[in-house]
Amino acid sequence: MVSILHLSDIHCGKGQLVDEDLKDHIPNAERLKQLKRLREYITELPSKPDFVIVSGDITIRGQEDGFEEFRLWLLDLIASGHLPPRERIMVVPGNHDVTRQTREPQSSKKQFQLFWDHFCTTFPHSHIPDLDPRPVDNPTVDKDSVALQGGISTKEINGKIALVENLPFLLSLEHDLLIYGFNSAHGCGVPGKPDAKIIENLRSLINLAGPDERAKAALTEIEKAYLDSLVIDAGMITDDQLLYFHRHMSSLKKTLGERFERLTKIAVLHHHVSNLWSQPLELKKFEAVVDAGQLKQGLIEQSFDIVVHGHKHLNHVGLDGALIPIQRKDRYNPLCIVSGGTIAGFPRHGDRATFKVLEFPEAQGPRRAGIVRETPLRGFGNIPEAIRCESSTFNVPVNSRQPELHDFSSAKVKLDDALVEKCSNELNHPSGSTARDVELANSRDSVVSETLRYRCYAQLTTQNSSTFYEVLQVTKKLRFRDYSRLRWFVTAAEENFDPVKNNKIVINIGNFENTHFSEADAPNEIRNSISKLESYFRNAIDKGIVEVRVHNFSQDELINITRASLA
Repeated sequence: MVSILHLSDIHCGKGQLVDEDLKDHIPNAERLKQLKRLREYITELPSKPDFVIVSGDITIRGQEDGFEEFRLWLLDLIASGHLPPRERIMVVPGNHDVTRQTREPQSSKKQFQLFWDHFCTTFPHSHIPDLDPRPVDNPTVDKDSVALQGGISTKEINGKIALVENLPFLLSLEHDLLIYGFNSAHGCGVPGKPDAKIIENLRSLINLAGPDERAKAALTEIEKAYLDSLVIDAGMITDDQLLYFHRHMSSLKKTLGERFERLTKIAVLHHHVSNLWSQPLELKKFEAVVDAGQLKQGLIEQSFDIVVHGHKHLNHVGLDGALIPIQRKDRYNPLCIVSGGTIAGFPRHGDRATFKVLEFPEAQGPRRAGIVRETPLRGFGNIPEAIRCESSTFNVPVNSRQPELHDFSSAKVKLDDALVEKCSNELNHPSGSTARDVELANSRDSVVSETLRYRCYAQLTTQNSSTFYEVLQVTKKLRFRDYSRLRWFVTAAEENFDPVKNNKIVINIGNFENTHFSEADAPNEIRNSISKLESYFRNAIDKGIVEVRVHNFSQDELINITRASLA
């Protein structure tokens, strides 16, 4: 079994935690009691968690004392053997973990400096702009290693620990698990641009107040309140972070191959990406992550299973598939959303302070299910009994895709074979010699390098003929690059014709428009683009030089092909 402890919205720090919505506060002493109680609960867990996720709001409104209090709390539990080593603890910032900037121009460095100072040379974390080293596009991963990969690399320079590299993910091939951390606090505590006329008028009034110090103080307070009201507090991932994420996933796919689809994939951020069940109404400028759509689409396309977050102080475990287009509902799975409650904040709607443990009974993937255990923090009573009897249990779907059925890249070899059997079966029962993956000689080396050669699917040579074959599987409308590629193939094959034989070029096309692989946006879109291709080669087709053979795959046929491969 693999287990992951999820903590969120801890809210350490001195003074009172004020909830502006509930018009209530929690004294520091009460929050310290909760943190102490949480420690007692963790020491009584049936087993030490394998990983820990901390999804933000560690402190109160950027207080440095809160960061250090929680950091020491984590290190103490690591030292006592109740939490895993720090390289297995993923930490991401929340809106309370930034330094709010109400006057000077916005600076990511100042925004995240305190969070970075206390956590980012100690624990794996999401990318922190202007403070972390620039993320690498192609992280080095060993597909044969069971050691934990990703996270941070540090070294000592002049007596201080320096961060050399931060990969914002934890990859365990031992457990077939990927945890990816996102920084959703980029838009938090950012100063808005004041209206110059309002500021000018306020400053004029302050000057007119003359010796009246009370009036000056009141007007100065109004100016401060106005500037404070302009501070933006929006959850945001940013295009740069999404770009890094997609590059990392592409690199992992390339390195791991089919193993990538076996991974249970968990995304971690602070802000919620979807409305939650029984979520109270809040009238705010930015109620959720402003680029949640782009993030969720990316996670779904990369076959992520679970999104873990905090922020709302509302316990919730649910599914979110609303973004998935209806024509792709069989190809993609909804995300399982796990919303953490709070440790020492204000639970919503009579909810309770909780922590969660995600459990995966299967030691390795591909998994089919997981369990989320939500345990309330009681201020009294027997803790082992409370964990056993009062925890709520949620069974959640995980990785219900069959990789061979839903991942086109891993199914392509089998589908290529099926297409050839349907359209060019002579390759399987040749009357002559067959060569696969044929490199075509380039006779135009005066234009391009002779080493730049086209590789076609196969060549069948008999006593009287020579035929070149290519395979093209089409899930969406053919575009210019597809036409250009086939033109290159036809041109290169023609240059390799045998002058004493009958020569032919065969293009085998698999049309997936009526299957769950389809990415077409309109009916017959793929078929029409294939017809357009045929029109481009009409002269060669009429002369018998080029032949386009099309097979329209059905959903049942696709399922049978992939099921046969699993037998």
